[in-house]
Amino acid sequence: MGDDSDPHGVDPALRDRVMEQIPIVTDALGAAVAHPTEDNLGELREATDKLMRALARVLIEVERQRNAP
Repeated sequence: MGDDSDPHGVDPALRDRVMEQIPIVTDALGAAVAHPTEDNLGELREATDKLMRALARVLIEVERQRNAP
């Protein structure tokens, strides 16, 4: 999280991180469906992993917010 983030709010950078991954996953998924080559499947795996990591960070932040005093 950035230095200017609100300790009582979700860091907008988390939203940005998730949103930038969505079109990458969409493109990779389209390519893998159309042509399931080893390269396309590898790209899909990498894109999916990055999106899942970004979403995991959102879940961590949600729990932090829910448990904040």
